[in-house]
Amino acid sequence: MSHCLILQQYNDFYIGADSAGSIKINDSFYRTSNDMQKIFKFGSDIYFCSGVSNNVDICNDWIIKNNKDYINIERLKDFLIHKFNKSSSEDCFDIEFLICRIENGVSKI
Repeated sequence: MSHCLILQQYNDFYIGADSAGSIKINDSFYRTSNDMQKIFKFGSDIYFCSGVSNNVDICNDWIIKNNKDYINIERLKDFLIHKFNKSSSEDCFDIEFLICRIENGVSKI
């Protein structure tokens, strides 16, 4: 899976990630590309999203359609639970999010 490095200071952060894309076939992951975008800016939030390419696209589309100036973490959590629950054919652990934001001058991850 992917790698992400976040250096956090009191009022700032730096984030970097690999660019490998992957798919899942029969419970095994396969690399499909080396140019997948994994760091996104939405409003005042920066987020890292990694996992099976199709799932990343689904989540990014949902974020764009269902949030305004920042990512509502509770709504995102509910979406992930319902969209990728264990009873479906998709595994909820095929996607990962890290959200970075500055709140009241303090960096939060």
